[in-house]
Amino acid sequence: MLSAFAWSQAQELPEYINYATAWNSTTNTSTPLAQEEGESKTKVGAQVLLPTAPLAKHKLVMKFSGLKSVSRIKAEDTLKIFVKIDKETNPEGLFKIYKAKVKSSIREVLYGTINVNSGTNRLDGDFSYTIKKISPGVFRLSVVGPKSGDELFLFLSSHDSNEKFLAKLSLGID
Repeated sequence: MLSAFAWSQAQELPEYINYATAWNSTTNTSTPLAQEEGESKTKVGAQVLLPTAPLAKHKLVMKFSGLKSVSRIKAEDTLKIFVKIDKETNPEGLFKIYKAKVKSSIREVLYGTINVNSGTNRLDGDFSYTIKKISPGVFRLSVVGPKSGDELFLFLSSHDSNEKFLAKLSLGID
């Protein structure tokens, strides 16, 4: 069995900041996640009038063209994603992994909600993961749950209050 250091050295780690590479240990292949630009939309939700105030909930969605990501990897029990960020950035809460719903010829990701009374709420993602620091600025996300046919988006979000994304990366599971 390879040591953790030798194993991580055998991977094709992301070369650029705010990029990621997926690793399949069964086939010993790495796949860079595709950088994609999506169109952010606000879907107006139902409004309910309460005696105290109107309550409206809107969905924040990101729409991406195409039924599938160009980056593909074979499914396995635990998906390993290696992410490179600036060495000075705190990784806590930075990574969000969402599952896209495929509609017509687009992939749609629900990443937050807006409530008139409580403001914007960014969702934590559809997949939980464990995180391990591999080297300064390089982290391994071990994601449990993706299965064949899933279209995933890894959002690297900023820590500021402007709700900005540093990167939007996609990966399809075959």
